[in-house]
Amino acid sequence: MSHYVLSLTIAPTLECNFECKYCYEREKKIIKNITMGDAEEEKLLEFLTNKVSKIETLFITWYGGEPLLELNRIISLSNKMKQICKKNKCKFNAALITNGYLLHENILKNLENIGIKEIQVTLDGSPEIHNSFRPLKGGKPTFSIILQNIKSVVNTQKFNLVIRVNISKQNIHSYKVLLQILKEEGLKEKVQIYLGKIISESSSLASYCFDNFDYSVLEIDFLKSLLATDWNIKLPSLTKNTYCMANTLSGYGIDPKLNVYKCWEVIGKEEFKIGVIDEGKIKFNENLFHWLSDDVFNEKKCRNCKILPLCMGGCLARKMIAGERECITFKYSLSKKLILFEQFYHKSKNPK
Repeated sequence: MSHYVLSLTIAPTLECNFECKYCYEREKKIIKNITMGDAEEEKLLEFLTNKVSKIETLFITWYGGEPLLELNRIISLSNKMKQICKKNKCKFNAALITNGYLLHENILKNLENIGIKEIQVTLDGSPEIHNSFRPLKGGKPTFSIILQNIKSVVNTQKFNLVIRVNISKQNIHSYKVLLQILKEEGLKEKVQIYLGKIISESSSLASYCFDNFDYSVLEIDFLKSLLATDWNIKLPSLTKNTYCMANTLSGYGIDPKLNVYKCWEVIGKEEFKIGVIDEGKIKFNENLFHWLSDDVFNEKKCRNCKILPLCMGGCLARKMIAGERECITFKYSLSKKLILFEQFYHKSKNPK
């Protein structure tokens, strides 16, 4: 990530309108009932005012909880951020990660006006599977409304729409049903789709989760399914200096009370916070050292690994949570993925 880009993942609330079965255990460990107030908004804007003169691009990802529960806060902050950036000749870009239920047609113009270019929503397979995995609080289904909202988004032709499919042993083949539904709804050429591995931090869910070896096999099957049915994918970068923003000073996650984190996976878990925004700056604590001092080259198994340039140590948040490094799926499927990526590339250059 460039020194001249500041990337912030901001959760204006940790509240959510869903009761996802794989989030329940995690939420018990997160501070709940927290929403950003006016005082926090002003402190965040003060921090950004001090920062933007030193950067070329400010990139904001709205996160949660469910961020659209705080749409007015997002609009207020975004408009003021855009003004600060304009004054300092700094580019402004934004994305939104949402469960999609509140992504109604009547708010899309607002999202366009505040600079959001990309929206990610989650559908966990068939309607039956999705509704059992991701119901509203109280148990009502969500699939049909989310699908309708997705169609409204792509019809504007103003946003890049990405669908994430969370996968566990309970919905291993359900993505194939979802691909067919999206095709029948005329969305195949209009959205991007990818798999997300459900990760458990509790013993009650662990038996449903894949290890990375088994998940790598599923990834190959998924890519083959996309290739066989003429889906396009965004080809990944195969070289990197760091795994993600967790290893840099150019990216942070921020919770509603302005606690600062190095990864959005741990937003709301105060034991992982690296500081707090106050008096126009981040007041760091000793946790920052643990994140930035991580050196994959000190570990023999990584130093001698052929995929180190693709991995650079893997997900640092997983290491911080679990206490040990987790190998990425490329380790188990590199040659197969490269062959598939080549086929996707040539198909994109020579469409039917």
